[in-house]
Amino acid sequence: MKKILFLTCIYINIITPAIPDTMNVNWMVDGSVYNTSTCTVGGDIILPTTPTKRGYTFLGWSATTIPTTEYTMVEYLQNTVGGGQYIDTGFTPNQDTRVIATYMGPTSATGRGAAFGSRQTSTSRTFDFMFSSADDMRFDYGNYSTGHTGPAAIYGQKVTVDINKNHCDVYNESGAKVWDVSLSYSTFQTPGNLFLFGLNNGGSFAVSSDASFRFYSFKIYDDGTLIRDFIPVLDPNGVACMYDTVSGEYFYNAGTGDFVAGPAI
Repeated sequence: MKKILFLTCIYINIITPAIPDTMNVNWMVDGSVYNTSTCTVGGDIILPTTPTKRGYTFLGWSATTIPTTEYTMVEYLQNTVGGGQYIDTGFTPNQDTRVIATYMGPTSATGRGAAFGSRQTSTSRTFDFMFSSADDMRFDYGNYSTGHTGPAAIYGQKVTVDINKNHCDVYNESGAKVWDVSLSYSTFQTPGNLFLFGLNNGGSFAVSSDASFRFYSFKIYDDGTLIRDFIPVLDPNGVACMYDTVSGEYFYNAGTGDFVAGPAI
């Protein structure tokens, strides 16, 4: 079965007396800049070479206009090791939730914990992805009494995790699929919102005490409808947070301490 690769074309106004009628076009793939071109306002936009990704079919570019006077895009948002930073997405996962996350996990096997998730308990109404204590990747969905572990965890690499209902695909930094697993489809809804940089465990944030994650992008679909499209930014006051291009809202640290922002892009 072919998978669809969704890509974004982001327009950024250039404010400069020398070139008042031009704009930069950042072509984004998986939350990172794939190519940048400068175009004349009202003129033609030259498309870059078509990107490729194993297991996906390229359907085209979509356009998003970014008001750079309001915030600054950064490459990633990172929590500190042992810190209590997390993002509350405001959405409670269910059996038909899809998440596409591009992030870098811990840099070594000593860093373990949940990248994102929500659950009632470890065996009831759970939707999460983590590095387990057994040094492997773990995907939980629905009501289970045991963990669903995969191959050895990928440390210090940018990975893309695509959880589509009861199916999970994981791609490494080179775009190769390293895990492909399907669990039993079941009807459920977690009691609490989905958290990033950790786990909503029965309503409380379960901190990844020895793990640090860098999130480059995070998308949430509710039964096929995109409801969250998070990109890491600095808000107008320079605060590192996530911006949702769907709702046009900022999502700030709901825990303690401060996020670390990557370089501006």
